[in-house]
Amino acid sequence: MRKAARAHPIYVASVSLARGGPDDVHRFEALVDLGPERRFATKGEALEHVEQAARDYIDRLLKST
Repeated sequence: MRKAARAHPIYVASVSLARGGPDDVHRFEALVDLGPERRFATKGEALEHVEQAARDYIDRLLKST
């Protein structure tokens, strides 16, 4: 019996946006695709990657409106 091929994992981050700051009740949350698995040398580098993915997602949203 053949084993089913394993799908590549999907890595996502949760992004929360609020126009008036973190306490604003008008909030938008989304999961953002971070691309394929990769390792980072530092936490800062990983956070920069997540932030860039979030910015790219927001840019795509703004272009579609």
